[in-house]
Amino acid sequence: MRSCVICRQTLPKHALTRYVLARAQSGAAGAALMEDPRKRLPGRGWYCCAEDLCRRKISSYQGWRRRAKAGDGGETGVHRV
Repeated sequence: MRSCVICRQTLPKHALTRYVLARAQSGAAGAALMEDPRKRLPGRGWYCCAEDLCRRKISSYQGWRRRAKAGDGGETGVHRV
């Protein structure tokens, strides 16, 4: 069981979309959340349920920025695979 970081609803892992921090390529500023459809990428994961409101709000979710320790002050966002 996992919780959606937006609405805090507890659901089975398979019912949630996992996001991980994707560091920018060398020379590019920033980091962003990236969908992990197979739920296998390394690193800290954040889960979001399938509700439309939650899917829209994940890009403005501030918790991943605090916990990810990006530290570069670059542009951030959500990348969907």
